[in-house]
Amino acid sequence: MTQPTFACLLAEDAVTILCLRQGCWEVEPIGGESSTPLANERVVPEVLAQLSERLNLPGGLTHVRLFLVYADGVASRLPAALSGMAALGGTPLELLRRDRLGPDARHGAASTIMDRLFPVASRTPSASMPTAPVPSLAPAAARPAIPNNAAAALSGTRFYTVDAGHSQSALVYDCHSGLLWPSAAATDGPLALTDAAHVAGGLLFAGMSHWRVPQQHELEEFARADQPLRDRRRATMLERWNWLCAEGRLDLVKGTLTPGAGGHLLPVLDLARGRPFAEFVALAQARGWQVAPWSA
Repeated sequence: MTQPTFACLLAEDAVTILCLRQGCWEVEPIGGESSTPLANERVVPEVLAQLSERLNLPGGLTHVRLFLVYADGVASRLPAALSGMAALGGTPLELLRRDRLGPDARHGAASTIMDRLFPVASRTPSASMPTAPVPSLAPAAARPAIPNNAAAALSGTRFYTVDAGHSQSALVYDCHSGLLWPSAAATDGPLALTDAAHVAGGLLFAGMSHWRVPQQHELEEFARADQPLRDRRRATMLERWNWLCAEGRLDLVKGTLTPGAGGHLLPVLDLARGRPFAEFVALAQARGWQVAPWSA
């Protein structure tokens, strides 16, 4: 049985539920309305509860593929939204930032926004939207303590290891930049720079898509930092010296850039870049990720 796929779009003033039917995103009316005013933080859990009641599936939203899309102006509502999903047995398949589409997204129709955020999925959902493993929410007592920005700064902890479970590769979270890095290269061998963006865009690490090729300054800063992937005895990562960035191949040993040259790809994800650390905490807890401070 195909899992139903929905998206919950949090705009500046309203919540809209969309359903993916035959490759097209369609607004799913709740309470007879196409959208519900976002009057307070209780609105999103209430809307999701109505959706769960309508679907009438065993386990609530446990077996529903659900995207959570949010506008920058309502990022503070994410914890309540994620808690509401968790109470109904749901976990977002992916957290998507609407405003990465540009300022015109503010005035776009909800279905158009989803088509732009996930265009391939909208055309061929069965082939292009693989069912990512949906971890059950761990009991609160079993979750590791995840510090906030102030605590992390005081302790001197910059990097955190993220175990997504289900035999997936671990991730490395950089508290300073808000970037997520996988713990393994995207492919076994080197790539041409012209192929790197396509390969990164098709990756699904820890159930997350929208990976990209890092910029030179991002790769340099990460590679030089004392982080889990850095080889202790030399200036390489994962025993490789030639890594791709958007500008070309970066030689970690010599510290030189060869424009347009190929190399190994370590993609990066803008999951919480420029956003409050609480958003990363909320997502990690909702997905059942195990997060731990890393030290050499």
